[in-house]
Amino acid sequence: MTKAHNEEKKDDFDVVIGNKDEALWALNKAKADGLIGPDDTSILFHSLDTHHKYLTHLSNAFDKYGSAVTKSTKTTTHAIAVKTNPHPGILRQVVQWGFGLECASMEEVYLAVHAGCPSEKIVFDSPVKTKREIQICHESESLTGLLLNVNSLEELNRIPDDPNFVLGLRINPLVDTGAPSMFHVSSNESKFGVPLTQRRQILEAICNYPVTQLHVHSGTAMANLDSAVGAIASVVNVAIEANAMLDQKLG
Repeated sequence: MTKAHNEEKKDDFDVVIGNKDEALWALNKAKADGLIGPDDTSILFHSLDTHHKYLTHLSNAFDKYGSAVTKSTKTTTHAIAVKTNPHPGILRQVVQWGFGLECASMEEVYLAVHAGCPSEKIVFDSPVKTKREIQICHESESLTGLLLNVNSLEELNRIPDDPNFVLGLRINPLVDTGAPSMFHVSSNESKFGVPLTQRRQILEAICNYPVTQLHVHSGTAMANLDSAVGAIASVVNVAIEANAMLDQKLG
């Protein structure tokens, strides 16, 4: 429910976009429309207006600063994590706004497809993908062009020689981003990604497998953004070195 979808009733309600005012408006609107009954013990409201505002800000920021480097107005595919709100209606709206969806499980991939997300905007990066799930991604026409990130060098052995999807490799940059311990996934004990210390093995894998993208995720609720930027830069350096190696190999 959003106020933007009820413009015709502006005179009946105090339509103010933003946090507490909007929440009170939604509650009063639901009561007035008889949507809340005596047996309802919990109620969930979602502001599409605020959601769209944040996503637009994100997209505009990347377009503005990315274009200064690439000379292109569209430089980034933004894939919103399905796990942050897997409600089908919310996912459909996010897709209609032009954003992709990031899926941490095969079930979330199915939710993304059901939401109408183009396969080339679906990112599948479960760290525990089964052989069957990888095979489904390879054989399904509806998933052609999906972005699939493997979590380890060993997982590359499960990838078909000529996959129907775009293949990525997750790298652990080994940085401390100041994220809470339960969200910090870049330590040397992390089970996520190939440690950057295995640089030679990473480069060999890129040359020997159809890897065309690199995946990095340093943590959630990061306090040290400079460290996070450094993590991305370190992975970009790997990509630059890999491209040079591939050029030499093909040349």
